[in-house]
Amino acid sequence: MKTWEKILLYPIGLYLWLTDGIKKMSKKWKPAMAMLMAVVMLCGMLPATVFAVTDVVTVAGTNVVDGTNVTYWLCDAENGTITGEGADESNYQVKYDPATSTVTLNGATIGGNGIRLDAFGSFNIVLAEGTTNRVTSVTGSAIACAYGSIVISGAGSLNATGAANGIWADCAVTITDGANVTATGLNGCGIFSDSSFETIYIKNGTTAILSGSTYGIGGYADVEIDNANVTVTGDTAAFKSPYDVAGIYTWRTTESGA
Repeated sequence: MKTWEKILLYPIGLYLWLTDGIKKMSKKWKPAMAMLMAVVMLCGMLPATVFAVTDVVTVAGTNVVDGTNVTYWLCDAENGTITGEGADESNYQVKYDPATSTVTLNGATIGGNGIRLDAFGSFNIVLAEGTTNRVTSVTGSAIACAYGSIVISGAGSLNATGAANGIWADCAVTITDGANVTATGLNGCGIFSDSSFETIYIKNGTTAILSGSTYGIGGYADVEIDNANVTVTGDTAAFKSPYDVAGIYTWRTTESGA
C-alpha cells in the first residue's frame, strides 16, 4: 500500500504509516515516536465536541447563550439591562438562536457594554421588521465582534452609539437587506475594522449613517458600498486615506450603485 493510501484511511492508515516509520528508525528515536503516535491516536478517538468552540454572546453584560436552547429576553429601558423573566417566543425584545448564531432585536433598548459577539464563525444581528432598536455602551463600542464575521440585516432600524466606536470588529462586517443603521463613535469611528484581510460591505437597499469623532469608517478593511444610501462623516479634518471620500479612512474603497 502506498503512503498516501494509508493516510487516506486515517486513523488506521496513520497508524500503519507511523508504525512502519518506527520500525525503520534508530533505537534512539523509537520511544519518542511511539509516544507521539499514542497522542495522535488518542486525539483521533476524541469526539468532535471536545474541540468545539462555544459562542460567547453578551447583551448588556448578560450571557444569552444557554447551550443549544433558544433564549428570550426583555429589556429594562431605564437602566439598559435585560431579563429572561416573563420572556418567551411570543413576548421578547432580544432573542438568541445558537443554531444560526443570530441575535434578533425586536424593539430592544440595550445599555451597559452593548452587544459582544465572541467565537469563530458568522454572527447575525436581525432587526425585526418595523422595530426601532438602540444599543449603547458607556465603556467601549456599542457592538463588538472579535472573530468570524458579523451580518446586520432586517427591515428595522438600529442606533448603535459607543463611547469608543459605534461598531467595532476584527472581522468582516456586512450591513444588508434594507437595514437602517445609524452608528456613532463618540471617541472613535462609526464603524472600525481592525482587520486588513476583511471587508466592510454596505449593500442591498441599506441606509447607513456613520459618524465619529475621528472617522465615519475607520480601520484597515476594504469598503464596498453597493446599492445603498450611505452618509459618512468624521470630525477629523485631514483624512489619511488615498481615496478622496470625506470621513472614510481605510485602505480601499469601492462604490457602485450607491
